[in-house]
This record gives sequence, structure tokens and C-alpha cells, in this order.
Amino acid sequence: MEGGGMLGIALVGYVYALEKAGIRFLRLGGTSAGSINALLMAAAGPRDEASTDWIIRQLANKNFYDFVDGDIDAKRFIADLFARAKTRLGNGPGAWLRNRVDLAKLGPAACK
Repeated sequence: MEGGGMLGIALVGYVYALEKAGIRFLRLGGTSAGSINALLMAAAGPRDEASTDWIIRQLANKNFYDFVDGDIDAKRFIADLFARAKTRLGNGPGAWLRNRVDLAKLGPAACK
């Protein structure tokens, strides 16, 4: 499995789909984020059993901000950047997406 930060999380979904199709991995290896996935898959249980359900539960409970490098000043800087970006998007992308979903529920006439 390859690395690439958040790509590692995408790999969990890829492996999940393969496992649901009945495919199991007999040998594991990876680089960077891929090596973390390989380690978690190996730790999840016997290789003839699906591992991604356990991995997904672990990821769902992980604060990914813990992976941000640097001291507290660097982390505050990054948090501030995200806060400013959200402000520039108005109410944030979540509100924009919710609005699109609401319009879709109302039908084409509501979009005019």
C-alpha cells in the first residue's frame, strides 16, 4: 500500500470493498500511510478474516488533528487558517451543501 497522508484513509475504503468481495491479503506491506494501514490490518486479527470493520471503528474515534506536526504555535496557525477559510466561504461549505440538498428535495421549480 502506498503513502500519501489522507490517501491512507482512502485505502481503507478500497480494502473494505475488496474484503466485502471475499478477497483477503496474505502478505502486507506499505510506505508511510500505507504502512500504518498494513500494521492495522495485521493487528486486526487472523488474515483469513476481514479487518477493515475494526480499522474503520478505530479511525472513527481518532482525532486527526493529533497528526499535525509542530508545536502549539504551529497547530494554532493551522487552526486559524482553517477558521479563516471557513469564514471566506460564508457560513462554511456545510451550509452551502445543505442548501443544495434542500433545493434538490424541493425539485427543479425551487431552483429558479
